[in-house]
Amino acid sequence: MMKLLILMKTIMMTFNLIKKINPFMMMMFLLIFFMLMFIMLILMLNISWYPMLLFMVMIGGMLMLILYFTSLASNNLSKINYKFFHNLMLMLIMMILMMNMNIYLNNNEIMNMFNLMNFNQINENLIYSNKMFTHPMMYTSMILILYLWFTMTWIVKMCMKSKFPLRKLK
Repeated sequence: MMKLLILMKTIMMTFNLIKKINPFMMMMFLLIFFMLMFIMLILMLNISWYPMLLFMVMIGGMLMLILYFTSLASNNLSKINYKFFHNLMLMLIMMILMMNMNIYLNNNEIMNMFNLMNFNQINENLIYSNKMFTHPMMYTSMILILYLWFTMTWIVKMCMKSKFPLRKLK
């Protein structure tokens, strides 16, 4: 139920993302989308080290993309719809509260998991983490890696062609 709710919220955010044209706003929505993916992975995998590692890699890639886009984007001021951000924050707070309620309702299950921590549980977590790099799931990380590499080489080629930085300071 919670996973379906998070998936629906991300789909709603992507529809709102289509309306935004400013690259910085797109990066903000992409960052929020990565945070929601991070929460979903923690809920699905029952381990937190792999989603945390993936989130840190995504943040590093996002910082590089923000750097590339700021070198290409013009210095235009963008209109920020504060009502939309207010609604977005309200949705995120509601999702966090619902997740906390879900955790409290499943408290007995969590306590049993802590009491029954054995090698079988550890092996199951390792199998789940290995599934992230096998055939069906590896394509998402490969697409992200190729996208970052393509963007980096494209920006470098543009800078090398003009022999000066793309964005001049005043």
